[in-house]
Amino acid sequence: MLWALPREDRSLEEDRFEILTELLDKSCQGLEIWEEHCERKIPLGHRCVLEGELIHLITSKFDLIDKICGEFDKLKNKRSEVNDERDMLRYEIRHCDMIFTEIHEKFLKSYLEMDW
Repeated sequence: MLWALPREDRSLEEDRFEILTELLDKSCQGLEIWEEHCERKIPLGHRCVLEGELIHLITSKFDLIDKICGEFDKLKNKRSEVNDERDMLRYEIRHCDMIFTEIHEKFLKSYLEMDW
């Protein structure tokens, strides 16, 4: 759905598309974290909690992207609202960074048999 969005060069729509793809890329980093730790010996309870957190974060960001794509035309030519949306999406990207760092750290601590 994201790739089908209408966008012209140097338009508000192109700016929105770019920030949405940044959020998509950031969300997919959760899969890289899972892949890094999927073969490590980690207690089952820890694995369930951490993988659940990853799944929740990834799906919530995918849902946000899907919602924005579904309503993409609502902000056509509305610069102020597009700027607000961009700020919100940048916050979501930073939030992903923070949570992914915490989850990655917990995976490592679990692997090393350390307390969280």
